[in-house]
Amino acid sequence: MDREFIIPQEMNQSDRIGSLTIPQAGVMGGGIMLILFMIAVIPHLVIALILDVPLAILTVYLMYKKKYNIPVYEFFFVYISYISMPKLYLYRTDNLTSEYEEEQEKLAFLIDEDPSEEVA
Repeated sequence: MDREFIIPQEMNQSDRIGSLTIPQAGVMGGGIMLILFMIAVIPHLVIALILDVPLAILTVYLMYKKKYNIPVYEFFFVYISYISMPKLYLYRTDNLTSEYEEEQEKLAFLIDEDPSEEVA
């Protein structure tokens, strides 16, 4: 019995709902819910609609924009985790120029110079 298996070619492809990925649909749904909530809560419809325009633009931006080849909503979470994680700072107590001078002294016999002489 020969069995043929289909090997997926695109491993990083998200599931889709229509033409949107599931996270894009979630961002769109959240934006729509916030817009409807603002329309319901703010008593003057004109003020609510004026405030909803930037929110709609932000929703579309979050849905489609990519930064460093990943979606903005993923980049936001990665950036927050990077900012919140402790950093490890490495430093040296000796000066790098002293290390360079030591290496120059070791190799001085190759170029027949006195390492203490400065080249002008």
